[in-house]
Amino acid sequence: MNRLLSFMAILCFTYSAIGQNHHSRHRDTSDLTFKGTKINPYSQEYDSTGKWQINGYIDSYISHYSDTANSNGFVKFPTINPRNKQFGLNILQLSVKYQAKSFRGTGTLFTGDCPKSSWSADYNFIQEANLGFKLYKKLWFDMGFFRTHIGLESIQPRENMTLSLATTSYFEPYFMSGGKLTYEITNKWILQANAFNSFNQFIDNNKKKAIGLSTAYTNDHAYLVFSTLLSNETSNKNNWFLYNNVCFSYHTKHVVLAPRLILALIIILPDRNSLSVVYWQVNTALPLNLQPI
Repeated sequence: MNRLLSFMAILCFTYSAIGQNHHSRHRDTSDLTFKGTKINPYSQEYDSTGKWQINGYIDSYISHYSDTANSNGFVKFPTINPRNKQFGLNILQLSVKYQAKSFRGTGTLFTGDCPKSSWSADYNFIQEANLGFKLYKKLWFDMGFFRTHIGLESIQPRENMTLSLATTSYFEPYFMSGGKLTYEITNKWILQANAFNSFNQFIDNNKKKAIGLSTAYTNDHAYLVFSTLLSNETSNKNNWFLYNNVCFSYHTKHVVLAPRLILALIIILPDRNSLSVVYWQVNTALPLNLQPI
């Protein structure tokens, strides 16, 4: 698929209210590249003083592609900028988030071409909705609807390196519903056990849960994460899918390097046959920052 022209306009606004009596309004200019798929995003976004945050996000586009549209009016492999030869709205969303010493939660409602082309048919307007409780010191349990923590790219265009998703992302889950048990070993190293209704659905389709483990290491410039997920989305109780994902990103002021590796193993128990498929891709970028004189 050959992209000839694509423009994206982003309007972001952030409203933060700390406590009940203090309010602040500011322009959000944060670099969100590869920030939407952290296994424990709360440590990146919140402190422990108890804070409400309300965020709005609008992303519009005009695009032109050389390929043909499908029956739904979207181009092949649609997610971001999915309509051809027209103006469109990728995302219009509103998020409410709260973080306190022993409780946290987030809820995001959205609409637009991105959710219509590639999000769950069930609860299509919900991007995420979950609650979390501190069980013991740095041990948290979160439950509800989640955006994926697997991979590098996300449903939100502002969190990706380019205006389109890599083909590798189509082998990764976009959204899940379930529970996460997260332990912060240090301020740089996180371990998580999780269980979900399905590999890439909000609703369980066969009463078999997907279970997995994730671990991540983060410092000022690098992010390394490994995630594994065992699931069975078929009607055959003996067909299991073992999914492994390794991602690494390195950020400096001028360079972003982000290789990743996907190893998918299909396990068929009766005759012990297995099929292993490896998908890999390396993304590189050299951002250009223009500052007003």
